[in-house]
Amino acid sequence: MPTVSVIIPAYNGQRWLPESAESVLSQTYADLELIIVDDGSADETRGVIESFLRKDSRVRAIYKANEDVAAAGNAGIAAARGKYVSLLDQDDYLEPTKLERQAAYLDEHPKVALVYGHYLVTDNEGRVLDKQ
Repeated sequence: MPTVSVIIPAYNGQRWLPESAESVLSQTYADLELIIVDDGSADETRGVIESFLRKDSRVRAIYKANEDVAAAGNAGIAAARGKYVSLLDQDDYLEPTKLERQAAYLDEHPKVALVYGHYLVTDNEGRVLDKQ
């Protein structure tokens, strides 16, 4: 069983999903599964998901009728096998060491139930607009 389950709810996400999924699969922390939940997309999201299923055994897919991002996220959480769960929006990506650092912190602090980190706001070209 993986230690971390990363869930990406996706709806018409063909534009952003490749970068988002790749940021998960290229983490320095490899003990993970990536669950992509296609929430009834009408674009080529399914094809993007299928390409990731073919290239990495850590990827799992859920296909469901369109409801909303919360329902898609909940479907992913219900299917998660990891000790820890991380939700990631389809148009976001992870810094390469995020999961390694957060899993280590949670392992070292068993009474902590949730960790959260800083984030960068970028434009479509990846230029940093704001740091939160």
